Amino acid sequence: MNILPDLFVEFDLLETCKTKAMLIRTQSQLASVVFGEDSSFDAASTSPEITTSRYVLKPMDLTDCASLEAYLRDSPLSRNTPTLFLSECVLIYINPDLVNPSLQCLQKAFPNSVMVVYEQIRPNDPFGAMMIQNLHERGCDLLSLTRYPEIEDQKQRYLSLGYKKVFCQDMQHLYTYLLDPSEIKRVSRLELFDEFEEWDLSKRASIVL
Repeated sequence: MNILPDLFVEFDLLETCKTKAMLIRTQSQLASVVFGEDSSFDAASTSPEITTSRYVLKPMDLTDCASLEAYLRDSPLSRNTPTLFLSECVLIYINPDLVNPSLQCLQKAFPNSVMVVYEQIRPNDPFGAMMIQNLHERGCDLLSLTRYPEIEDQKQRYLSLGYKKVFCQDMQHLYTYLLDPSEIKRVSRLELFDEFEEWDLSKRASIVL
């Protein structure tokens, strides 16, 4: 069964898009995947945007709901096509008051969509406190973590924004109950490891929603 998407759309901040676009255009392996057999693309272009039949790279600030709505309104994206949104450690760095309108916009614009989110939780246990401090020292504050510190808070966030069904579990649960036992065994053999308590704490500190 072919589960590859017909179209992959990537939003990121402007400066990050500039870097991604440059790498895609100048690295042959990436260019072949994105542009296919179309050799007419300009490898020297400095545009932060890329648009092909299979991939779109678009600078977008998710705190700017009006710009997101304008793009969705004017783009050729099909609103009724089954759509998967992926967010990996993105929303955690954004003030929820600023990004929640965009999350609600996506839910309303794509009725046949699913959103998958991976990010951190539990700031109040020792591991979470250490994580917050380490990231703060690097200038990477987790701006939504105190608003949605636990699994139930995360679930209520999306339910309040109009998402009909929300499933959320921490990585400890997923690792223990959903991962194939043979895979767990394979990973455990990769290297000697005896810090299981810290390993368990780290898995409890992030969720898939």
